[in-house]
Amino acid sequence: MSKNCRVPIIFRTVGMGAAVDIEAMNAGALDYLVKGEINLRMPERSLRYALKRGDTLGELRPPRDPLTGLLNRRVFDRILREEMERSQRLGLPFSLLLIDIDYFKNVNDRDGHFVGNLALKEVAKRL
Repeated sequence: MSKNCRVPIIFRTVGMGAAVDIEAMNAGALDYLVKGEINLRMPERSLRYALKRGDTLGELRPPRDPLTGLLNRRVFDRILREEMERSQRLGLPFSLLLIDIDYFKNVNDRDGHFVGNLALKEVAKRL
């Protein structure tokens, strides 16, 4: 289930077991029902389970900037704090590289926000 989609994918299969579990997950399923073993209550239970599992997986996925796909500022701050603490705890050096896109405002002003967004996406891709 993608982060912008609330349509759970539930497969109907002829078998079950670890191999089916893995195959279903790799295909994007949140649950599956075994053909021949489905009763009237199972589809409803499977749908509730898949919706809840999709929500839980979505919460576990770190939030990303919708334009660039990079982790958002909150996640960056958390990771930065954790790495600084790790550096201090282990007595290892810590480095942080900050970059700036020179004259980026000029790109937006001259070429428009569409072009500016394309530039941001390209910078994010190269990072």
